[in-house]
Amino acid sequence: MVVLTAPLIYFIKPRLPIPADHKATRNKRIDFRFLEQPIFWFMEIGNVIQGIGYFIPAVFLPTFAQFIGLSEVAGSSTLSLLNAATVVGGYDDINVILHASSGSMLSMFLIWGTSTSIAPLYVFSILYGVFGGGFSNCWATMVTNVQSKDLRLSGLAFGLFAAGRGIGSIASGPLTTALLRGGKDWDAGAAYGMGYGLLIVFTGVTALFGAFPGGEERAEALLMQTSGIRSYRKCKEHINDDDGPLLTGMK
Repeated sequence: MVVLTAPLIYFIKPRLPIPADHKATRNKRIDFRFLEQPIFWFMEIGNVIQGIGYFIPAVFLPTFAQFIGLSEVAGSSTLSLLNAATVVGGYDDINVILHASSGSMLSMFLIWGTSTSIAPLYVFSILYGVFGGGFSNCWATMVTNVQSKDLRLSGLAFGLFAAGRGIGSIASGPLTTALLRGGKDWDAGAAYGMGYGLLIVFTGVTALFGAFPGGEERAEALLMQTSGIRSYRKCKEHINDDDGPLLTGMK
């Protein structure tokens, strides 16, 4: 792989032109004030919680398919459908997150939770891939909501969102083990009563938390309450000073 890809390094070019004052920008002190903004942590918390449950269907769908008596090929095909559907669900508009997160949750509760055969599992794989597949595509838009002028801070904010997803995925490991143990005693029908009930409910709830970054009205109310500024537009003007906008990109 190194032999094949190393010669291509010569053709790599920066995506953005180098500004004329790049030396002054490089020596300029980094402003971390965006970390003090409630809107950033509002989005980051939702991002971490959504990351806890995001990978659970991809990990357990093949196992669940074999548990209900399906073949190994059928179980693997559910994962293939899910991955293919994420391409279709590659949305990048933060305003879509609320609807996409709701769709992910409903597909979890209403379809996977009631599945006992391959057909509904296929439907769930497609819907979950479409609704949940594009969440990380919205990180770039989330970055512009907190900082968009200083490219160094944009990269830092993007990295923090990616790290939040990583923290969530790592935490999901021990949590899923505990959830499977706790779900064995559930007295319910379909998948809910097969030991996967608590896992399915937990994953659906974490998917709903992914709507936090898209809850602009809630973020607006929270920002106004904590800042003491009555007008949200005035709040934007108050923060958007000469040192660089912190909330540009929000409507």
